[in-house]
Amino acid sequence: MHQKSGYLGPLIRKEAYRRNRPRGAMALVAAALTVVLASCGSSFQRQDVVDSFSESYPEATDEQSACVADGLIDRFGIDELEQQLAAPDLEPEFEEAQFRELFACGMDGDVRVQLEEQLIDSGVGEENAPCVAEALSGDLTDDDLGVLLSGDITDEFYEKFFDAMDECGAINPDK
Repeated sequence: MHQKSGYLGPLIRKEAYRRNRPRGAMALVAAALTVVLASCGSSFQRQDVVDSFSESYPEATDEQSACVADGLIDRFGIDELEQQLAAPDLEPEFEEAQFRELFACGMDGDVRVQLEEQLIDSGVGEENAPCVAEALSGDLTDDDLGVLLSGDITDEFYEKFFDAMDECGAINPDK
């Protein structure tokens, strides 16, 4: 796969998603689970993760909460997930995985917001950035999210980006 480095740079910066809600929400999940684990003698189970996630993200549907919990359990395993959530600080790898699971489970609002900000920073007009961010985020895969985080633009992502720009009239908007 050919990489097109340097065209846009990372569209979602790691410090941006660490600064935003996913870290705070997972900290709430971790705090809630610490109470659950202390009261249950460490009988950590899937439903504990689902319930804690639901409390931290009240806008999430039951299906989205279960989806994120299952995705994190699949990525880390129940024992490592328990350790990650009991740690005083969340590991960057865990934060990124949590961000990817939110996206994969249909909770892509944070992606759209960050895309819009980064598109404006990259020179897309403020009047076009919301449309481009919406069009682009609606067509992203997990691989594309990796592109957004790394800035290593693939041919497939480059095509999606320019299709979104064209769809929104953001290519040569003054003509």
